[in-house]
Amino acid sequence: PAEWGQMTSLKYLALYENNLSGRLPSSFGQMTALEGLFLYSNQLIGSLPAEWGQMTSLKYLALYENNLSGRLPSSFGQMTALEGLFLYSNQLIGSLPAEWGQM
Repeated sequence: PAEWGQMTSLKYLALYENNLSGRLPSSFGQMTALEGLFLYSNQLIGSLPAEWGQMTSLKYLALYENNLSGRLPSSFGQMTALEGLFLYSNQLIGSLPAEWGQM
């Protein structure tokens, strides 16, 4: 839900291996204290929200084994604390943005 973006003190969110469906809320970008987001092995669709680049404290992002599509957002290059990014087994297209070199 979009309202979850108001949880600005949350550090970890793990909802993996469920049957969650729908799109990734752009409002999650407001969760600036988030260090780990684990939504893998669900039925999530749509593109990766560019607003998520605002999650500059994020260390681990696991979105693999969903039905995500579209291009990789260049704004993810702002996630300079990122240590692990897991996006495999989706329908993502395009090349790796040059801005990702800032991670």
